[in-house]
Amino acid sequence: MATTARDRLARTLRGDAQAAFSVELTARPDALTLAVEGFGLVKFPVTPAKARKLVSLGQPARFGRGEETLTDPDVRDTWEIPRHLVRAEWDAAVLEDALTTVKEELGLPNRPGDG
Repeated sequence: MATTARDRLARTLRGDAQAAFSVELTARPDALTLAVEGFGLVKFPVTPAKARKLVSLGQPARFGRGEETLTDPDVRDTWEIPRHLVRAEWDAAVLEDALTTVKEELGLPNRPGDG
């Protein structure tokens, strides 16, 4: 039987149900295929030499302050690789299991239209 959002909220407000506000999961490293153009397939753990190669493909990470976009290593000391160079693909079964777990832990419906 499908549970509506209203029913879940009512149970939570009555104290009949507990819903988490965050979820932590761990996935196997081989469940993610990660490739970077100019580097190739990223294998975990990443060695220091390979990390330097990845950094060479990136740029200092920027951050927002008001309406400005800035680069300041004292505020954000990290690098980012441009999105168009990165290809990431999750194992479909692992991703589906993770999404199901997250939905259950947060008290969300499992399918669109369940509440």
